[in-house]
Amino acid sequence: MTRHVFTTLAICLLAQVLLAGINDDKKRAEEIRNLMWNSSDPDFTNTSVPQKWASNSAVILARAFFLSYRKLPIVTDLSHENYAHYRVKLQDSKALEEYAQFTLTGSGNWGNVRSYSYAGFKIIKPDGREIEIPLSMAVKENKELNRARIDVYKLAIPNLEQGDILDYYIVEEQIILVNAKYYTFDPEIFLLQTKYPILKQKISFDVLRRCFINAKSINGAPELKLREDAEKEKNQYSLEDGNRESIQATQWVFPYREIPTIKFKVTYASSTVAAQIPGFLEEPGVIKSNVRKSEVKDLMAAIYNYPSMYAPSLRSTMDKQHKGIKDQNKLAREAFYTLRHQLYIKYATEKLASGYEPVKISAVEWTKALSAYYRIKKINHEIIIGIPRQISSLDNLIMENELTVMIRVNTSKPFYIGTFDIHAVVDEIDPDLQGEEVYVANALGAPSLWRLESSKIPVSPHQENLSEGNYTLQLVDLTEGLVDARMQKSYYGASRNQFQNTLLDFHDYKKEETERFNMTENKPAQTKNAKRLLSQQEDYLSRRDELKKESLKNIITNEFDLEIKEVDELKILSTGRFDKSEAFSYSCQATFKGALKKVGSNYIFDIGKFIENQIQLSEEDRTRKYNVYMPFARSFRYTLEIIVPQGFKAEGLESLNVKVKNQAGGFSSQVTESGGKISIKVHKYYTSNFERSENWNNLVEFLDAAYSFSQKQILLKAMP
Repeated sequence: MTRHVFTTLAICLLAQVLLAGINDDKKRAEEIRNLMWNSSDPDFTNTSVPQKWASNSAVILARAFFLSYRKLPIVTDLSHENYAHYRVKLQDSKALEEYAQFTLTGSGNWGNVRSYSYAGFKIIKPDGREIEIPLSMAVKENKELNRARIDVYKLAIPNLEQGDILDYYIVEEQIILVNAKYYTFDPEIFLLQTKYPILKQKISFDVLRRCFINAKSINGAPELKLREDAEKEKNQYSLEDGNRESIQATQWVFPYREIPTIKFKVTYASSTVAAQIPGFLEEPGVIKSNVRKSEVKDLMAAIYNYPSMYAPSLRSTMDKQHKGIKDQNKLAREAFYTLRHQLYIKYATEKLASGYEPVKISAVEWTKALSAYYRIKKINHEIIIGIPRQISSLDNLIMENELTVMIRVNTSKPFYIGTFDIHAVVDEIDPDLQGEEVYVANALGAPSLWRLESSKIPVSPHQENLSEGNYTLQLVDLTEGLVDARMQKSYYGASRNQFQNTLLDFHDYKKEETERFNMTENKPAQTKNAKRLLSQQEDYLSRRDELKKESLKNIITNEFDLEIKEVDELKILSTGRFDKSEAFSYSCQATFKGALKKVGSNYIFDIGKFIENQIQLSEEDRTRKYNVYMPFARSFRYTLEIIVPQGFKAEGLESLNVKVKNQAGGFSSQVTESGGKISIKVHKYYTSNFERSENWNNLVEFLDAAYSFSQKQILLKAMP
């Protein structure tokens, strides 16, 4: 994970927790305070900013990370310590606002982990005065994570002023209660650049010599240096770095692909267990920085040799319901939807009906079950193994959990299976792997016999990932400046999933699932648990319309730079859950305010704002150092129908005709007028999911055209 300043690692852990406060162990808290603030490290005494960074919002004068991985003496438990120390010069109001509040988690039990939290904050004024912020000022708040309530603490930093230095540390010490034959600690990833420049930084971690270490420096990051401590039987790895400029571009940057980065993982294992468990382990006490193809093959063979818990049910259902199907292409596709039904719906209908989100099943479990079935039916298919493009290229693989998988089915009509959730459909490629180098294994044979070949995944054409909006706009109240919009939205391909997850629930697709899989209503049981679920379902149904309306309003608010007065009449037109060519589509009504301005007897209408928000590039954005990583190639089409109020005439329509096109994409708009109606057709598209930095100007060209259009106005002139 990236080391950032606002939250500790613990908030990301999933478990039922018993939390206490911060610095509860007063003796240990004082020891850590002295360690952090009374050390002789000159980096944390500096108060001066180099002149070249005088205009930056903030400058990180120093930051240091120290991690420790140990086995406790006598007992089998493990110890993990994680120290982060920052010293930041705040140079303008934006920085003051950003550093005015911190979110922290307290000590507590997280499953088999006992976690102890410590923190300290002090302000150093320009005249040298130091003001320590008491942690007693932190306010406890309740948060929900995966439907489990956790307590967090909000700490406000009072009286921050321009020119202040904020010096703070956040520490987490863990005891992991395990039988210490094998344990993998959470991986760590450190970016050596941030949005603020860094004057000095240190990263170090020490490990017992019997631990296995996977570590890699990428994108020009310096290598870790080793210092051995024979007396304590441990090694320390560290680097010192500095004079790092801020990251200039933030739009479409994958930092781990562009920014100097250190990533590592520590595994504690006995020699016997290490030899038996598949994984990227080499020699204890020695950094492993490269992974061979054969190691990936061995890992995958072990995973796919292990029986899938879902495969027997899938085979049984398919044999009963589709025993007459001989077409392997149809059989392979139907198996996917049958498995989706079994994983997410068949055994969870009561919970889904109560508004619960389904528990996500990993891509590995999906593909294990499908591959097992395909092997039995002799359906030719391949397992595709790669790394999500935002994490790393395949040649920088170093940790097992970086990998993800897909399937390519090679029937008479070959197709990919690349997305794995409750709304996934066949023949879609995981956007995270598009354009990436991968390993491919023909999986028709036994996993132990697989051979990995290198391949490259294609990028889906932008036409397949379409967002479409059809709006009929009527100016219903000129005095109040209200515009009524009748909207129909349709999403295809990778564009649809986020909207399905937001606006669909079980009741929207219950009929489809029932008809396709012969679902039957269970007779209500009289158990305590059944009564509780029924009560939850009734409660959810009573709130469902309002919850959906709120979700819809959030979507529209994010899409339009206008005040939203009302949204209503949401209707799901198609769920988009059983065919790649089917859109997720809905209609609704929305009332906007702020697009009309009265000028004398006339009105200026901000017509361009109805193609949704467009990217406005700053002068700083126009110079690009980093390559451009977009989520996927995609298209946007909008059709606007505007009913001109009686007694008015529209002027300035000719400026709405625009056309910009180049190899990176394009933007075009075409306007017509007839019978008191204005029709505008708009098309914007990105031809790929990646552009090299030297081609950035191509993107700038049509992004500017789109933003310029979004600022277009027409005059509604009163007729004499």
